[in-house]
Amino acid sequence: MNTQILAIGKMRDANLKALFDEYFGRLKHYGNFEHIELKEGKGKTADQLKTDEAKLILDALPKNGIVVAMDERGKNLTSKEFAKFFQDHQLRSTKNITFCIGGADGLHQSILQRADQKICLSAMTLTHEFARTLLAEQIYRAHTILRGEPYHK
Repeated sequence: MNTQILAIGKMRDANLKALFDEYFGRLKHYGNFEHIELKEGKGKTADQLKTDEAKLILDALPKNGIVVAMDERGKNLTSKEFAKFFQDHQLRSTKNITFCIGGADGLHQSILQRADQKICLSAMTLTHEFARTLLAEQIYRAHTILRGEPYHK
């Protein structure tokens, strides 16, 4: 199974980027993982930005697999439930799982409608850089849970 994090914008905060890279690097032991950064939109309003970014996201999505929108109105999962999410898709032989993280203004409605599932990392508002880092850590944690490794206590 291939897992992608598809995110708008570059990680500018060096500390968050280092932490993201640490967790993302750990994932290489568990399968095929890819991190794709897309350019920020060029619109002048939040709606124009989200529209521009939605086109970039839709163009970058794999042809098959499932799409997960990271959204504050999505489903809250525990770490064990998130691990089960991966386990279920492994059992179904899902080819691709793509997690989409929008820019500063979030994801456009077209991405939310295209998504097979919506997941919330926190009820609190997070920067898109922090959300990306937290997602990488939780993907890593999910895989350690599935393997019975001691990371998750």
